[in-house]
Amino acid sequence: MIHKRIDLNGKGAFLVTYVHDKNTQLWDKVGEWAPEDRPAIIVNPGGRYFYCSEREGEPIAFPFLNAGYNVFVLYYRTAEASVFPAPLEDVSLAIWHIRQNAKEYNTNPDKIAVAGFSAGGNLASMIATQWYRGDLAERLGIPEGGNRPNAVVLGYAPTNLERRIVPNMTVGAIYESNPPEVTTVNYIDEHTPPCFIWHTMEDENVPVSNAIGFAAKCLENHVPFELHIFQNGPHGLSLNTDLTGYKLPHPVNVESWVPMCINWMNKLFDF
Repeated sequence: MIHKRIDLNGKGAFLVTYVHDKNTQLWDKVGEWAPEDRPAIIVNPGGRYFYCSEREGEPIAFPFLNAGYNVFVLYYRTAEASVFPAPLEDVSLAIWHIRQNAKEYNTNPDKIAVAGFSAGGNLASMIATQWYRGDLAERLGIPEGGNRPNAVVLGYAPTNLERRIVPNMTVGAIYESNPPEVTTVNYIDEHTPPCFIWHTMEDENVPVSNAIGFAAKCLENHVPFELHIFQNGPHGLSLNTDLTGYKLPHPVNVESWVPMCINWMNKLFDF
């Protein structure tokens, strides 16, 4: 496995790679058991833009790595450094870095998904809806379309700041200033890539109406999506296993978002 840390911009943002090594066995002897290149997924942990949650980073990487994906965990700028558009720049640079180095990472440059959870889901929805807006790519030296994700995965993501509750929590500068771009549901259009969306009905921090509203807007704009709403469970469940919530209750069915998401991506990417 190629496992290393990649600095993105000298400003604190970095990627950690979980990449399958290239098969070095003689294919004429063992058969074509490994793909020539693989799809990739970038994982954005949550943490209210105040920090990047460990339980929504590396643990999320494992099941996707096991399913054959190359995985990159993005540690975007947080706290005072998260002033808009800093995190959006970070995820743009992450996508472009993988595309630029697709051969090294044994990755198909046209099959790159971005997944995010809570605030990381907000960031994933931000790049999904705003990758081409303004001078973002040009300012970063990225060619047109170089920072476009081919799919996004949104886990309990705040996509409408009017429908988000953060009771007495410290948040990063991007939430404190609340620029219009953070309410990402308003930016969905025909340029938005396919979306896999999941949430729980009992989430009190980020109401489930965020997921429903985002999906409805996707439907309105003919953006392909899959939406799963689980009845039980609080905010921040991650994998809903002991790995991400040791000895905590695991609400029924929520962990099934992982195989459903992998199946959805396999179909989308013909993998």
